Amino acid sequence: MQNSAVRPGQDVVEQLANLRYGIRKFILYSQHIAAEAGLKPQEHQLLIAIQGADAQPIITSDYLAERMQMRRLSMDPYLRSLILKRHVEVWPEAGEKGIRLTESGQKVLAKLSELHSSYLRGHAESLIGLLRPFLSTTDGFKSSGSGNGLDAANYRLPEVKGI
Repeated sequence: MQNSAVRPGQDVVEQLANLRYGIRKFILYSQHIAAEAGLKPQEHQLLIAIQGADAQPIITSDYLAERMQMRRLSMDPYLRSLILKRHVEVWPEAGEKGIRLTESGQKVLAKLSELHSSYLRGHAESLIGLLRPFLSTTDGFKSSGSGNGLDAANYRLPEVKGI
């Protein structure tokens, strides 16, 4: 005998599964084209974080680690790799606190950004369709204050002591 009450919220689970699948496809595409450009996915993401931080007076490793949602010690090898590839440089006048893209880094990022934009333009309708069920609050879910003690809109990685 099958219990129909065992599957409450199945629509939400299916919608989440479909959304995650769409996001995974985009991420896999992004990883593939980054690799074709000679970058690890995290290196590509760092280029985006650096270029996207134009409004920051000084871009630091700590700032980039936060933007990458990584611990600084985990992020630093990717930053060093980009420096060795001459895609990123440290401003001599700002010491270790000033990080910026080189002309080479800007060119690589521009090409990858155009490919990403093209992908998103081609898949915008389906991605919007995957998000549409979550735009309504009539299902009882909200981005924060969902009653589970988590604020999904402002979630941050927990701090790890001793690292």
